[in-house]
Amino acid sequence: PNKDYGGNLASLKNQPPQKCFLEFNDGWPANSWEITEPAIYYQSAYVKLLSHFIGENCKGKVIPDSVVLNMKSISLKQNSSYRLKADIYPADVCNRFIRWVVADTAIAEVDNYGLLKAKKEGNTLLFVVSYANETITDTCNVEVIPCTRTAWGNDPVHLPGRIEAENFDIGCGEEAYFDKDAANNGGVYRTEGVDIESCSEGGYNIGWIEQDEWTEYSVEVDSACDYVAEFRVAAQSAQGGVELFFSEGPVFTGTQSFSPTGGWQVWKTVRSSPFFLQKGRQIMRLIMKSSLFNINYIDIRFHDPLSVGKNQILHPVLFPNPAVTECKVFFPERAKSKLVQVFDCMGRLVYSLACKECESINIPVTQLVTDDSFFLVKISTGSQHYYDKLAVIR
Repeated sequence: PNKDYGGNLASLKNQPPQKCFLEFNDGWPANSWEITEPAIYYQSAYVKLLSHFIGENCKGKVIPDSVVLNMKSISLKQNSSYRLKADIYPADVCNRFIRWVVADTAIAEVDNYGLLKAKKEGNTLLFVVSYANETITDTCNVEVIPCTRTAWGNDPVHLPGRIEAENFDIGCGEEAYFDKDAANNGGVYRTEGVDIESCSEGGYNIGWIEQDEWTEYSVEVDSACDYVAEFRVAAQSAQGGVELFFSEGPVFTGTQSFSPTGGWQVWKTVRSSPFFLQKGRQIMRLIMKSSLFNINYIDIRFHDPLSVGKNQILHPVLFPNPAVTECKVFFPERAKSKLVQVFDCMGRLVYSLACKECESINIPVTQLVTDDSFFLVKISTGSQHYYDKLAVIR
């Protein structure tokens, strides 16, 4: 109320009728406003509406000639979303307000800004309508198809191999992926809620990442042995973090953190610690452990203990482990004399070999005189003794 108002007040019998709330601003999210009823028993404030409804300085047409959707038909899987766009012509028309309508809201729904969400299997129509004249419309056919979990391209990725981040499994939200917003902010490649953009290295990458989001991939592990993961990542100014989970085991690789690269499309490769994978088909989950970074792909490679350089081997390493035909024991370069002893589950010595100045010793697992699948390996390097478990695949 205006405390300086000096005019007449309406009597109790002459109060104006109650006003209802009307939302006139569905199509202009930056300028929402409302009208409420006058206060009872008190002098009422007056409201001056300053909005973009037609514009105080409108020099073009007030009513548009047409409204055109960017898509005439769309197919969405259940629980997926897609943000539609509408162009209003002519470009200088003053009243640019539109509203979105879905004919059958049991099949799909749309919000005030064109975000279409698929709900259940079926077909319906979506309309965009001009507020200035409801005969000015455009229509999009909407098909909602069942959500069935499948690998991207129908075939799992064979490991070792490369997994493109954007090629996560096809399925419903929170079944094949979890993303904290409903729409694909990049608006390219796929209609699910995972945010995808074009990549400077070719193809696409996942972006707009928020902590705890994840995507899943069907993979086929060709050999049971140790692997490492190499992540192709970019981050403008924040530290990033990723982790892999494999369903058989299960196996968590641990969080791999990395420093900023200086740009959203400035890429570098970061490497995980070694981890063991069982042979066969399983699900790999890529978990985002922080926000504000991009990821292009993940390379899953065999772990080679010598690939980081001989001088970085601080203790003996068995590779591959589990083994099928043979297993090598790699030694630190500083060790002079080496002795490898293999014991079965009963504690019996089944293999022994010593050497001097050697870089490795080969264990011929097919020649071990027992059918056990697990062995204890004792490795002696001078006065130091190490113990490790060796698994044999029969």
